[in-house]
Amino acid sequence: TWPANSPDLNPIENLWDIVKRKLRDARPNTLDELKAAIEASWASITPQQCHRLIASMPRRIEAVISAKGFPTKY
Repeated sequence: TWPANSPDLNPIENLWDIVKRKLRDARPNTLDELKAAIEASWASITPQQCHRLIASMPRRIEAVISAKGFPTKY
């Protein structure tokens, strides 16, 4: 599959996981709190986190090739 359809090869999925974990911790009760929590979660993602995800791509690609398209640890 193409990367857009493969979470193993789509680092944005990892960023969304970070946001979701932070939202669970924030436990917003209103729509305004939810919006604020989403914005704060997204803003808290560091350039270093993005760099690590990009740097992990060669390992991810190798894992997908080795798994012959089956799920990987990523």
